[in-house]
Amino acid sequence: MKLALIGEKLGHSLSVPIHRAYFSLSGSQGSYELLELAPDQVKDLRRIMAAKGLDGVNVTIPYKKAVIPLLDQLTPMARRVGAVNTIAWRDGRLVGHNTDAGGFMDMLAFAGIPAAGQGFAVLGASGGAAQAVRAALEQAGARVYPVSRKGPVTYDSLPELDWQVLVNCTPLGMWPNTQAAPVEAAVARRAQALVDLVYNPPVTRFLAMAAPGAKAVNGLYMLVAQAMRAQAFWRDQPVDQAFTRRIYGDMAKEAQG
Repeated sequence: MKLALIGEKLGHSLSVPIHRAYFSLSGSQGSYELLELAPDQVKDLRRIMAAKGLDGVNVTIPYKKAVIPLLDQLTPMARRVGAVNTIAWRDGRLVGHNTDAGGFMDMLAFAGIPAAGQGFAVLGASGGAAQAVRAALEQAGARVYPVSRKGPVTYDSLPELDWQVLVNCTPLGMWPNTQAAPVEAAVARRAQALVDLVYNPPVTRFLAMAAPGAKAVNGLYMLVAQAMRAQAFWRDQPVDQAFTRRIYGDMAKEAQG
């Protein structure tokens, strides 16, 4: 199976080692490459995939919405989220799916953070990752507060809302701008759990603000989980959570040095 990641700038992507680890663990034959596309090249996605003999692709920033008009079909989750991060050929048709939502829920389950009935403040609500997080949480029965700078729920509203978990869906705190954080420490310390989609560095300034006893979870597990869900989609197979846990464990050890 020949696969690739498409995006605009992919120099720091961890997707290649994650998928190579999957091939090794599963005994599957396959390749996975990085394929940088300029904005004016995205419209030629079908031709590019056919010319390179690609069986499927992942899609990352900034093309998760831009690819939608180029596809023949969307899965129910992709339609619900409004963004696509995984594309596969199905009987000559390009089908778009979203594995970020499922990957996020896999991460919560691994961290022991329940969703149903809990309040989640989702920071950076207008982005594609936040849309996947919101869709997943709403489907799981959580109370979701989409927080943005200009939306109906703003950062100034956070002290008045009934939430227990803060989810950072912004890039604030990502290497090399590691001193940035989406909220002040006083807000972060109120949370029973802090969840950051950023995974580099492993402990962001946001996560370092967690109150004693609160859970603090970075985005590495979600990154691996969405990749394993993509492999399952391409192969039309069930997700193997054992692969997710094994690859995450190896990568987490490596990240800690």
